[in-house]
Amino acid sequence: MKMRMRWMWLLIIAVLATSAPQAVFGDGDASNSGGNLVKNGGFEQQLSFWNIPQGTASVDSNVFRSEGNSLFYENNDANNYELFMQDIPANPGETIQFSVWIKGEDIEQQTGLPPTSEDGAAVFVQSYDANNKYIDGVFPAALLGTFDWQEVKGKAIIPPNAARVVIGLYLRPQTVGKVWFDDVIVQREMPQLMKTYLTYPNYRQIALSSSTEPWKVDLINRLSANETGFSIGHEVRDENNQSVFMETLPATNGNSEIQFQPAAPLSAGKYVWRIELLDSEQQIRQSEQYEITVQQQMPQIYIDRDGFTVINNEKFFPLGTYLIRDWSHSNENLQKIADAGFNTLLSYTYGEAADAVQFLDRAHQYGFKVIYNLVDIYLGDEAKNRSDGQDPFEVAEQYITDLKDHPALLAWYINDEFDLSWMPEFERMYQLIKELDPNHPVLQVSNTMGILEEYYPVTDVLATDPYPVGDHNGEDTDLTMTSTFAKHTANVTRGAKGMWMVAQMHDLSVYYDWRAPNQPNAEEMLNQAYQDLIHGSKGLIFYSFFDLWFPDRNRLPDEDTFLQNWPYVLQMMEQLEPVIPVIMTNQPVDLNVLDTDPAVEIAAFEHSQQLHLIMANPYYEAKSVTVAMPQGWKVQNQTQGSIASVVQSNAITFQLPAIGSGVFVLEKDLPNNPGSSHNPVYTLSNNTNLKSLELWAGGESIVINPTFDPKETAYQADTNASRIVVKASSEHAAAQVTYQDRLLGSEEEIELTEGVNLLTFTVHAEDKSRKTYTLTVHKTENAGGSTNEEETPFDDIRGHWAESFIKRAAAAKLILGNKERAFKPDHAITRSEFTVMLINALQLEEKEGVLVFTDSGQMDSLAKKAVAQAVQLGIVNGYKDGSFRPDRPITRAEMAVMMARSFHIQQTATKAAKFADEDSFPSWAKDAIEAGRSVGIWHGRSNNRFMPDAQATRAETVVLLLRVLDLQK
Repeated sequence: MKMRMRWMWLLIIAVLATSAPQAVFGDGDASNSGGNLVKNGGFEQQLSFWNIPQGTASVDSNVFRSEGNSLFYENNDANNYELFMQDIPANPGETIQFSVWIKGEDIEQQTGLPPTSEDGAAVFVQSYDANNKYIDGVFPAALLGTFDWQEVKGKAIIPPNAARVVIGLYLRPQTVGKVWFDDVIVQREMPQLMKTYLTYPNYRQIALSSSTEPWKVDLINRLSANETGFSIGHEVRDENNQSVFMETLPATNGNSEIQFQPAAPLSAGKYVWRIELLDSEQQIRQSEQYEITVQQQMPQIYIDRDGFTVINNEKFFPLGTYLIRDWSHSNENLQKIADAGFNTLLSYTYGEAADAVQFLDRAHQYGFKVIYNLVDIYLGDEAKNRSDGQDPFEVAEQYITDLKDHPALLAWYINDEFDLSWMPEFERMYQLIKELDPNHPVLQVSNTMGILEEYYPVTDVLATDPYPVGDHNGEDTDLTMTSTFAKHTANVTRGAKGMWMVAQMHDLSVYYDWRAPNQPNAEEMLNQAYQDLIHGSKGLIFYSFFDLWFPDRNRLPDEDTFLQNWPYVLQMMEQLEPVIPVIMTNQPVDLNVLDTDPAVEIAAFEHSQQLHLIMANPYYEAKSVTVAMPQGWKVQNQTQGSIASVVQSNAITFQLPAIGSGVFVLEKDLPNNPGSSHNPVYTLSNNTNLKSLELWAGGESIVINPTFDPKETAYQADTNASRIVVKASSEHAAAQVTYQDRLLGSEEEIELTEGVNLLTFTVHAEDKSRKTYTLTVHKTENAGGSTNEEETPFDDIRGHWAESFIKRAAAAKLILGNKERAFKPDHAITRSEFTVMLINALQLEEKEGVLVFTDSGQMDSLAKKAVAQAVQLGIVNGYKDGSFRPDRPITRAEMAVMMARSFHIQQTATKAAKFADEDSFPSWAKDAIEAGRSVGIWHGRSNNRFMPDAQATRAETVVLLLRVLDLQK
């Protein structure tokens, strides 16, 4: 936030452009927590194992910290931006410690802005998912100036969905100078055998003396298979050290909950709840304890057990925005913000400021609560090294003492995206506030999901700040990041901490020179807010009011820019405000979402005798979601706002436009005459869904794509069997299924011909309505020669649906093995990888060619040869800027064109249905896509859509190429 992470997305894109996705999990060369996961961390083996762009960094044997070598890089052009990286075998859920020693000479930033801890020489760790999409990263403070060897270190928790983890060394953007790196170390942190999270008493460990509510702890045990006979002992003692309760339970591996249920209300006072992990010899292996205060009433402001903020016994929903600089605090602007419906302010200016009380007075005058910023008083290099020599904690203590009784004060802000290296400071500040001010909670904000759980013991409210709106050069072309962060934040808070999500209302281009302007509109802002509410946020802070005034990176306020942007905020707030009372009622209703992988986020809340369904479609294309009709409710109006509904039997399908969001209201379903009995009228079912669709050959199941879903009507499969068995059944018992216009039995044996076989199945409902499912089965030839498991060059395809095809492709030399013996079948295929496969399939004589692409240096020798040949043959071209972008995932439209050019595929007459999304085909690819469809190469995906802009996996590509080769024969 603020300017702290202005360079992060540039770093992410640079990582993506530098290396194709790799699955690197496993023990590597460090099987225990003490081993270094980095290979050649001291550069004794020159540049081995490191990804170093040619002509950038080099090994220096004259300057080093240890072992005789270091990595040296000199940058004289602030526009240069290079990363020196290595993939590391860190596993999901693991905690790693990483460090590097850095020496610098004349390192300075040339942004034109005051230098910060973000500028200079640094190290990072980043995680990516299976599609090489950025998930999370840790970026310790950088170093500037001329200095001898200094250690920079950090800590990262690898996200559960990570498929690739990298460590990188670099000079951050707009930084010049000379830098040396040495002794790069990454080590696994030995996990604790037991970890506990107090979930009640949830707010600062305060329980009421009038309550018998059970105390609760979430317990996580990480016991190995050899650690048997363990138990959990827990005991509560009062302030006189008298035992109030004692219990021993068997220890189970994984997550569990333990409770202390007071038999009667406890006397006011201090209690200690101690929890011990005992081994089979009853020796204490680990222990944790909580000091619980039992008192007569809760503080003036606190977080209740449902995560709501309570002020003087009334719930309050913080709906706020960030401020900075004096002009944004003017009375005129405060009035604008209040009129828009905001009730909370968080200002970076206050802060250490002489007129802090006056600012709180003015905020109170306009009806605002204030989250007061202590971050810049005590965190960061400038705060640690104050020119006046004062202790930053003593300065903060004075502000807390002076402001804690002000009626405008809501909470204390103690972390603005600082990482875990500042944990001692967080702990000290949190303890200081607890001692000085029991009446106001603490808020911490992080942009790093992986470390969020570490903040749990040192805060009362947690928030994360995903900023999904804007062109990330192919990254995050939707708003799903909001739900990803919100779900994780909700999981971490466990319903015990407050959750106030930070939503984006600023244009990212005012922080990044390389971004095109893209101010979030009202729909994009509202969509984020609804996603956050759906996943449990009990407060929203929008970032930021002051950025709405900036037209560009120069960050000079411009009233015309503000007047253009502010209406978006007003439109968003007009729709958001009425939803807040629905959330505050706190009557969530469970929904049965029938979609296997729902694209639309949805949650239901009962309020004022109505059921409010809050929905958000985070995609820039129309999406739908189907839920079972909630019992006792009905649809009164089928279209509400931008949401249309279709009711079928006992299910409702909601259709939302691109980035559509809103609230759909259901009414009570009451009988017409509650006082009389009546005979129900039987209605014929209109259910035309298949319940199952299976293919078998030789006693083995054949994979169909996509995975069967009753709502999907078009499927495809590949097999080399001559005869298959189809098993299909209807959802409704009275419906009938026919195959090729004859009644289908419990199973049907079907003989296949070489090539494409189009099978149709129709479900006939009771009311005579019908639905037809199509199954396109492509029969391939049996591969010649042996392709047994021992001879396959890959270790990661066993059990994969495309295993036999990958083996066949390897035997035909379409794909080659590598020293990692990994094919990565489910990774998206890149432009260079596809070109290599295509040239291998054509079996052409090798010809030398000259590549003139500006990024040719990013290709290996094999890719260079293949791309050069493909260019000579007119199969592929580069981009207008002179680049080829070899590591960019190739789209299905691009694949169709290259395959049509390579194999001279022409359109033929066919009975196959046209793709449902043909209007979206780019003009340059339409003929190629249609030609491939007509000869059976291309099959539709969901709802018979081709999806020209979608990516293909490496496994799908192998099947496509084999299909073309078979058709050529």
